[in-house]
Amino acid sequence: MSEESHTIPVVFISYSHDSREHKQWVARLASALLAQGVQVILDQWDLEPGDDVPKFAEAAVKAADRVLMICTEPYVRKANDGKGGVGYEAMIVTAELVRDLGTRKFIPIIRQDGGGKEVPDCVSTRLYVDFSLDDEFDRALTELLETLHKAKHRAKPPLGPDPFTHLNVPSVGTLEKRAAAEIQFEKALADPAEAYRLATGIIAADDAVTWRRLLRTLYQRAASDLVVWREADQSLPHGNEKDPSGIFEHAAQGVGFYMPLFACLVAGAQSGEEAYAGQLGWLDEINAPANWERGGYTYWTDFPELLVFVGQILVGGMLMESRSSASAYALGTTRVPNRHYRAETKPLFREPKVTGWPESMGHTCTIAWGFITKLIEDTTWIHSGKFFFPLIR
Repeated sequence: MSEESHTIPVVFISYSHDSREHKQWVARLASALLAQGVQVILDQWDLEPGDDVPKFAEAAVKAADRVLMICTEPYVRKANDGKGGVGYEAMIVTAELVRDLGTRKFIPIIRQDGGGKEVPDCVSTRLYVDFSLDDEFDRALTELLETLHKAKHRAKPPLGPDPFTHLNVPSVGTLEKRAAAEIQFEKALADPAEAYRLATGIIAADDAVTWRRLLRTLYQRAASDLVVWREADQSLPHGNEKDPSGIFEHAAQGVGFYMPLFACLVAGAQSGEEAYAGQLGWLDEINAPANWERGGYTYWTDFPELLVFVGQILVGGMLMESRSSASAYALGTTRVPNRHYRAETKPLFREPKVTGWPESMGHTCTIAWGFITKLIEDTTWIHSGKFFFPLIR
């Protein structure tokens, strides 16, 4: 979301009733958060005699944007053993983590004596905020508030220019060939439906040379338009999980630059011909657009992963519709690099960021799947073609 529009964060504080002093400390933390624009759900304020404690905890975990787990030694033991109210809350946390792998919703808050830094097993890999020392309460509170308000106090500096750009300038001959190709494929570049019709004709004629030239032209145009779009407006879209319409509308603009390419790839998948359905080079092309800046907000830096997410659904869905099982398997198991750590690769089906949790969709699967469903529903060339997808049945 943009700086002009700021949604009030809601947190639920999960803790164990170790002592009267500890309950008072938790209330102090909750009051400090409220005073700094954070809405708090706390049993001391929101739970009354006669209320169902497990249901309160479950509803609070679901309603909150973030869950603060106050990790004292007793809390950690009870959470790991599954005992009492804390154990029930930990069970909810574990289930939600399984459903939404990689979520940042749960924040361990260290409140332990003697320098201990233990957290429950269900969040053992999560970064924590250390509130152990009372004389550092304000520092830790500031760190927590920056996270809850999504402040960019420690944002990465902008990426500098490539010092070797002059070595990558296309030759005059290359530029002339690109211009000629854009004239040849002018209609396909402007209209996904035209791209689909052109692609089906090329495939029917088994013209592999023109097919490669078409894809290359579409790659270059889409990447170029995407970079220009980003440079024109680097603000963040309005929206959240409850109302993601602003995110959907904004992201659809960027994905739209790749729709002519996706239409051609879908035509190739529909053909069932290995030479056209089995190509996988488009994954690398989309995941690493030319001249894409790696610095800045996550929504922008990781936008190519959203493109791969959309592409693998459209192409993979058509491969399954056309019963091209070997090509579908090859797509699902092809190894994709981590854009931030290029040496790391995973099979596509095991990379959450391109199969359901793109960072540009808030790393939230419900937003991502809502986006792809709406995208397919609103895309006329999909409905006008002689095919359909399981998502819109």
